[in-house]
Amino acid sequence: MTDSMASTNESMIWCAKTGELQSLKTLLKEHPEKVNEQMNGRSLLHYAADAGNFDVLKELVDNGANVNSKDKFGLTPLLAAIYEDHTDCVKYLLEQV
Repeated sequence: MTDSMASTNESMIWCAKTGELQSLKTLLKEHPEKVNEQMNGRSLLHYAADAGNFDVLKELVDNGANVNSKDKFGLTPLLAAIYEDHTDCVKYLLEQV
């Protein structure tokens, strides 16, 4: 992985974790192939679900994120949202499966 790719991945993870929706939209437009990429063992959808960032979560799904993907622990984004008690994310993800 090049430094540029690592930097892009780190930026995308940061956006998913912190709810930086506009920045994430820009990055997804530039790198649509990364919507389902595992980054540090988790997808962007896992990071968003874990942090309870509903708008980011929805944007990722709208861009083709796999709601059934499993992270390095075998957890889906739905389970991540359940564990962290993010009911809005849980409800939305249940509607997607």
